[in-house]
Amino acid sequence: MAIQGFRPGDGKEGIEAHIKAMEGFELQILYDDTDVIVVTKPAGSLCVPGRFIQDSLVVRVAAHAKIKDFARMVVHRLDQGTSGVLVFARNDAALKNLHAQLRPEAKFMTGNGNEGMQKRYVALVEGNVEAFEGKIELPLSKDMDNPPKQMVDFAAGKASMTRYRVRRSGIDRNLVGLEPVTGRTHQLRVHLSCIGNPILGDPFYAPLRVQEKAPGGRLCLHAESLSFRHPRTQERLTFTSPYPREWDDGLEDVRESLEDGPVGISN
Repeated sequence: MAIQGFRPGDGKEGIEAHIKAMEGFELQILYDDTDVIVVTKPAGSLCVPGRFIQDSLVVRVAAHAKIKDFARMVVHRLDQGTSGVLVFARNDAALKNLHAQLRPEAKFMTGNGNEGMQKRYVALVEGNVEAFEGKIELPLSKDMDNPPKQMVDFAAGKASMTRYRVRRSGIDRNLVGLEPVTGRTHQLRVHLSCIGNPILGDPFYAPLRVQEKAPGGRLCLHAESLSFRHPRTQERLTFTSPYPREWDDGLEDVRESLEDGPVGISN
């Protein structure tokens, strides 16, 4: 089974996954104005060009926006195997403003909608998460012996925090809502694996038997919601994209929706 989750442009399977994802692909634009473009990214597609392939989501977005320097549009990225909401900047001022909203300290600002960018994900994970809601705080660094993997590193790792809440549960899997307070590479994937609940279909951090359980043979991680202050008007905008409903198969006990409040904060 080919799993969609490889480093951008790195290896035959990663390239094949991207080509398959982009076949007949039309941009799914959620919002578009003179400053920002918000789109839905399909699983398997590259956010930016890889080493062996130029085609990517940002290239398609830049062509739509008639912008030549697509590298200056990239605000944030999603792993190749991850699907969901993504925002691109149309100009340097917007890019600078949105980058500032991504800083961890901006997430703790309160009042008048001044909080930073809020990203919420949904993951289908192996097993039952021990606590219904909480936070995972494990420092992360590059695994120099196994790039592009990341690892927990208490000596030299960067502080990393993920808030989570179980939304649906089944016999051998949970649907979990996630909010990354920090934005480290592979943060959600490593954190969930480290608490004993790897994401189904994860080729880096899940054992083979868990990879093979993935519906659709993909990494079961989806960027469900993105909220930020418009860089020009300062109006708070929120965009959503539904996760694949096949992930609900065999699950019960619907939990409080992420839209009703924070993922879950434990002190």
